[in-house]
Amino acid sequence: KKVGCVFRSEHSKNKKREWEGVMRSSYGVFPRIDIHPVTIEQFRAFVRTTKYKTDAEKYAWSFVLDSLVHEAIVKEDLDKLKEAPHWVAVPGAWWRQPEGPGSSVVGREKLPAPHISYTDAKEYCKWAKRRLRPR
Repeated sequence: KKVGCVFRSEHSKNKKREWEGVMRSSYGVFPRIDIHPVTIEQFRAFVRTTKYKTDAEKYAWSFVLDSLVHEAIVKEDLDKLKEAPHWVAVPGAWWRQPEGPGSSVVGREKLPAPHISYTDAKEYCKWAKRRLRPR
């Protein structure tokens, strides 16, 4: 019985650090989609087993919704997209610190894993023996 993966990625990046899009969803469809998205708890198990580094960790930043940026971060110093000013580029934001440095996923283990790129989702699905729809 094969099951697809569901991820919500928060960014798509090209090599020039110009953002092509703020939000994109990737859904596995072989032959059906999981009922629930991959949780922080599930993604943590993958990372612990494989020592995988997400794209957000490699880039050392990710987009965060302006209203969710951690209070320890000075919002005025963050980059924004003219087309989507409510999203800000937060240094140090990744799946374990979703609102940036000072934030945590403790107590949120059953929520969907944040800051997961399409590449990250593909690697998770390979590890979990699942499939992700090609782009």
